[in-house]
Amino acid sequence: MHMRNCIRIFITHARHGSFPKLLFNKGAGMKRSKRLLFLIISSLIVVYAAIAAAQFAQFQSLNNSIGRANDNALWALIQLNVDYQRLYSAFDIHLMNKEKVSIDDLAFRYELFISRVISSQVGQSKMLMDKKPVYTSAIKALNLFTIEADHYLGATPDKALDADSKLALYKKLSSLEWLIQELGIQASVAAAELADARRAEVTRQVLVASGLTGFQCLLTLLFALSMLRQDRQRAMAQAEALSSQTELVEVLKRNEEVLEGRVLERTQALALLNDSLQVQKIELEHARIQSDQASKMKSDFLANMSHEIRTPMNAVIGMSYLVLKSNLTFKQRDYIEKIQKSGQHLLGIINDILDFSKIESGHLKIEMLDFNIDSLLEDLADLLLEKVNAKGLELVFDIASDVPRTLCGDALRLEQILINYANNAIKFTDEGVIKLVCKVQKRDETGVLLYWAVSDTGIGLSSEQLDRLFQSFQQADASTTRRYGGTGLGLAISKQLAYLMGGDVGVESVLGEGSTFWFTSRVAMSSQAQRELLPSMDLRHQAVLVVDDNPDSARVLAELLVSMTFRPVVALSGMAAIDVLAQAAGAGDPVKVVFLDWRMPQMGGRETALAIQKMALPIMPRLIVVTAFGREEVLSEIDFTAIDEILVKPVNASQLFDTTMRVLDAGEVHAPLLNGECLEVDLSAICGARILLVEDNDLNQQVGVDLLQGAGFVVDLAENGQQALSKVQQVHYDMVFMDMQMPVMDGITATQKIRQCPGLASLPIVAMTANAMQADQERCAAAGMNGHVAKPIEPHDLWMALLRWIAPRPADIQGCVPEMPGRGCDQILKNKLEALAIPGLDVMAGLRRVLGKETLYLEMLRKFIHGQSAVIAEINVALEEKDYLTAERLLHSSKSVAGSVGAADLAELATELESLVRHHPGDAMLKPMLEAFSTNLLGFLVDLVVALDGMGHASGASEPEAMIAWPEVSILAVDDTPMNLLLIERMLNKEFSIRLAHHGAEALEMLAQDPLPRLILLDILMPDMDGYEVCRRLKSDERTAHIPVVFMSARSDADDEIRGMELGAVDYMAKPLCLPLLLSRVKAQLALHAAG
Repeated sequence: MHMRNCIRIFITHARHGSFPKLLFNKGAGMKRSKRLLFLIISSLIVVYAAIAAAQFAQFQSLNNSIGRANDNALWALIQLNVDYQRLYSAFDIHLMNKEKVSIDDLAFRYELFISRVISSQVGQSKMLMDKKPVYTSAIKALNLFTIEADHYLGATPDKALDADSKLALYKKLSSLEWLIQELGIQASVAAAELADARRAEVTRQVLVASGLTGFQCLLTLLFALSMLRQDRQRAMAQAEALSSQTELVEVLKRNEEVLEGRVLERTQALALLNDSLQVQKIELEHARIQSDQASKMKSDFLANMSHEIRTPMNAVIGMSYLVLKSNLTFKQRDYIEKIQKSGQHLLGIINDILDFSKIESGHLKIEMLDFNIDSLLEDLADLLLEKVNAKGLELVFDIASDVPRTLCGDALRLEQILINYANNAIKFTDEGVIKLVCKVQKRDETGVLLYWAVSDTGIGLSSEQLDRLFQSFQQADASTTRRYGGTGLGLAISKQLAYLMGGDVGVESVLGEGSTFWFTSRVAMSSQAQRELLPSMDLRHQAVLVVDDNPDSARVLAELLVSMTFRPVVALSGMAAIDVLAQAAGAGDPVKVVFLDWRMPQMGGRETALAIQKMALPIMPRLIVVTAFGREEVLSEIDFTAIDEILVKPVNASQLFDTTMRVLDAGEVHAPLLNGECLEVDLSAICGARILLVEDNDLNQQVGVDLLQGAGFVVDLAENGQQALSKVQQVHYDMVFMDMQMPVMDGITATQKIRQCPGLASLPIVAMTANAMQADQERCAAAGMNGHVAKPIEPHDLWMALLRWIAPRPADIQGCVPEMPGRGCDQILKNKLEALAIPGLDVMAGLRRVLGKETLYLEMLRKFIHGQSAVIAEINVALEEKDYLTAERLLHSSKSVAGSVGAADLAELATELESLVRHHPGDAMLKPMLEAFSTNLLGFLVDLVVALDGMGHASGASEPEAMIAWPEVSILAVDDTPMNLLLIERMLNKEFSIRLAHHGAEALEMLAQDPLPRLILLDILMPDMDGYEVCRRLKSDERTAHIPVVFMSARSDADDEIRGMELGAVDYMAKPLCLPLLLSRVKAQLALHAAG
């Protein structure tokens, strides 16, 4: 279009006689254009020359790097031949003269040779020779030789190198000479061929690139020549235009067509370029898919290797455990203990490698769950104290007072890093102190950045050794690996975990003095209320005495006491403590509590305690022994009653505070044990009132009925909203307690219908549910409910709701409040229920909710076991059918009953899972939470059954479990590994009647006959028919569906466990099997099955 406009203007000028002037002006412009065109052509020539020079330089550089890469691969294989000749020569000289070349020299040469063998099997050497037949033969022969030679010359030789074995090794070594020399020759040939091929390919690519560049240069020159030609044509056209305007117009039209053609060509070139980019995109996507497949293959390989290694390790560890229980000589016991320790060490290495693999692949996720820092420290102390005491070390926890006690983060991964740091500190320290420090490094609105450090007084590290730490498979040096063992993965895993938690790692060390390994982690503030460790006002600012010969331990304890408002005085010896007590008594400020270290030089804790008892003090202080060597050791040495309490180091803030409150007679710290506070509420004015309790869970029914009837009320029950609606229309009630989530009709709907009934608009209806969120309370109010009492039920809250909503009754018809047990029985009840001290169960809180009624509480626990043993399977079925409402109701019920018995942690997990299910999430979000809840619930049930068994209360059985004749109980063990079956038989045959099956088909044949076993131990990975298929067939057969199945597997994969539970298994045990755990889990499942 623009060209046509130019033509029209040109013709107009010609018609009006202004054309010659126009030509004159354009002639001057053409001269300037020619100069500009010449300048552009010159510049292009210079640019293309520079491009050619750069390409030539790149070709030279690439050619050199190819040569170096081939040389590196070839060097490794040639060096193998060199070290072989050196080993061969050393062996030859040793056979002739043992003094000239010793066994150690041979071992050294052998280690060098082995390193060359390993390097020739990986990296560029393997890529160079992988397709060569001689390479495969040589590597196979070398590996066979190293397997044989490791017995004599390896890092841990297990056979003596006598004359015959030397000669045999020498002959085998001699037989490798031709293979190794041929391998070097073939490597040289392969390297040369590969280098030639690469150079040829590079040369080809450079020639192609050069050709393209030259072609582009030619096109540019042609374009320039074309422009010159156009200029000449335009000059001729302008000259001819004076005589023939028609010819000039035709020329301009032809030029327009030429330009349009060029535009079309460039458009097509751009289309080709876009097609090329699309092809590259497809290739990149294909490469990504291949990478993902390779990653999956790696994960599958590691999982399979875990199984293959754990299976024989099960036999090694299990058999050694059984042998240690037999009569052995000292030397035999030493050998077996070393075998067992080596097996456990190898198991730890396997776990390290699997953890590192998960981190590398990005499959390890950091959880954000509420946790208590004191509980974390208690778990850490339990894991470390045995090792610390075995080496005579002292473990100290120095936790800053401003560190929040309750936080939100991944406590498991924090503990994993701390255990790794602490284990290293213990390993490299022979005497002194291991100190763990925690303090707040940074605080903001999102949470806190915690600084953790583990210090020791061990061997320390040099600056060169520090540079190698926190790297995969790296330790301080080779001697460290030989002396102390380990994979070198622990610190690398710790580093990655700290990064995942938003932190960093580091180390400070002085050779010969000790090391400090530290890391930081970001954690959020917990939504739970922070417990303040402060005594009542009358106990604050009391004088206390800390007696410890270790200044660091004394300082940590004193700082904790200061944060609790006490006034601590530190004494570094027993004699100094006696002087402090005397001075304090003389000044009229007596010491109320003495924290006494048990092991001190000169005057120990026992002697100091005796001396304090003999002092004529106006107020005798309470004595709390603080020991680093275990409660049993102190108790075995105490022959007097002066000691009030014992604390085992390391001491955390909660333990210190609770113990101090007990000895000062401050009562229970966490919560009142029984119903003392409830008795302060006067219910006489409303006693005898009739109450309707609407609740679908039998355990909550029992708790509510017993509480209300025990307080003097008349109670009726309704199991759902429909029954409640019917009853309130037939009977006059003074009040209704209504659960929110029930089958048939929920509490919200029932309340709305009751309010529509004549005369029931003013009936007090109070929600009694585990849904305690503000939104739930608003739903209750909107439906017409008068109030809300949260589960687990606190008697005081229940009484207050009754007093608020029930009108006082006339004096002549008032009932009387039944007499309740008082606090005098608290201590007796505590002692009686010590067997129930299992993780996750607050017995005192559960008792408080039933007013201290022991029989009622134990019945609640039995009903909890009976009601919750099948809830996981029911939830899984509901979720598989996408019945989220039923799953939510089941979780709501679990949350409620768990809170009622005192299982607060389990109730919290159920709450989180219930909230998640309410929003209908996908499997990716639901699976981890459901797995965590299932694992915790099953573990809690097993612990509870064992605890009740210890008290003589079988969970729902008709008689105590202790009366069951275990030898008459038949158990079928199914495993394709004979050693595992032998191990299980040896472990269990003293307790049970054991039957064995070597594969799935044999197990099904045995189960087709009577009598049936009471329990089946089933291996997962078996040939022909795996454990999953066996379990599926058992559960589909009515005759065997009731038999509990416990899966056993060497694969520690959560997916395997979940799949087993979905098929109907009741438990999952990872190999290697541990006898005490196996016995406990088997008995617990038998008891659970009897209860069901």
